[in-house]
Amino acid sequence: MHGFLSRTAGLVLVFLLLVVAPLLDTYGVQEMENRMETLNDVSEFLDKVTDKGEITEDDLNAFYLAVESHGMMLDVRVERLVKTATLLDDGTVSTAYIMADDRHSLNVGDIVKVELREMSTTPYKKLLNMFLRLETRTYGLDMAKMVR
Repeated sequence: MHGFLSRTAGLVLVFLLLVVAPLLDTYGVQEMENRMETLNDVSEFLDKVTDKGEITEDDLNAFYLAVESHGMMLDVRVERLVKTATLLDDGTVSTAYIMADDRHSLNVGDIVKVELREMSTTPYKKLLNMFLRLETRTYGLDMAKMVR
C-alpha cells in the first residue's frame, strides 16, 4: 500500500511538472504579448487621431481590426469628451468634460477616450482556475488623450 501511494503521488507530480507547468507558462507569455500589442495599438490610434484632429470611419475600422487581431475577444469603445465651462452663481467657472455624440470632428482641448473590456475567458485563465484555483479579473484598458 505504501508503494502505491508514493507512485500515485509521483505520477501526479510528473503530470503537473511536465504538462501543466509548460502550458501555463506558454499561455501566460502569449496573453502578456497580446496585452502589450493591444496597448501599442491603442496608443498608436490615440496619437494618430489627436494629432490629425479628426476620427474617420477608416481610422475606426483599422483600429477595431488591429485590436481584435491579437486573439482576444474585446468590447471596444471610442468616445469623444468635450470640455464645457459653466458660470456658477458665485462667479466662478466650473469646467467639465461631457461625452459628445459626434466623435468624428475634434476640437483642440477635446479628449479621445478608448475603453477595452475582455468579453471571454482565455485558456490561460481557465488553466489557472482549474489547477491553481485562482480567479483573475477580466482584462480591461482605459486610455485617453487630449487633442492638440
